[in-house]
Amino acid sequence: MIGLANTGGQFFIHCLVFALMSFTGSALGLLIGSIILDPKSVSAVVPVILLPVLLFSGFFKNRHDLPKWIGWIEYISPNKYGFIGFVENEVAYRDSNVAQLDFDVTKWEAIIILFCLGIAYRMLSLFFLWALRKKSQWNSFQNEKTLICFVLYYIFSIVLQ
Repeated sequence: MIGLANTGGQFFIHCLVFALMSFTGSALGLLIGSIILDPKSVSAVVPVILLPVLLFSGFFKNRHDLPKWIGWIEYISPNKYGFIGFVENEVAYRDSNVAQLDFDVTKWEAIIILFCLGIAYRMLSLFFLWALRKKSQWNSFQNEKTLICFVLYYIFSIVLQ
C-alpha cells in the first residue's frame, strides 16, 4: 500500500536485522548494567552513553560531516549498522538516491557487524562481571576450568537464542 518492499526475501532480511538490533541493544544494556552496579547511577549514565551512539549513527548527520576526533563513535554504534541494513534491504530492487548517504559497508557486512557487536558487548559484560566477582556472588569460579565452561555455556546460549 505505501510502497515498501514486498518480496519474501526482503521481509526475512528485515526480520533478521530487527532481531539483531534487539540482540545488540540488549547486549549493550547488559554491558552498561554490568559496569555500573548502582541503579541510580545507571539512570544517569545511560543517556550520556546512548545519545552519542544515536547521534553519530547516521540518522541525523552524514558521517563525513562529523568531527574527526569524535567520529570513532559511529563504528561502535549498533544503530548505524541497523540503519544501513534496513535502508539497503528496502531499496535493493529499486532506483534510489541511497548512494548520497555514502554507506561504508554493505547490507550483509552490516548484518555480520551487528552480530559481532552483540557478541563483543556480551563478552565485555561477562569480563566486567568476572572482574567484580569478589564483590558479588561470583565466588563459584575457583579455577579457570569452571570459568571456561561457563564462558562456553554463555556463548552457546547466546547463539541458540
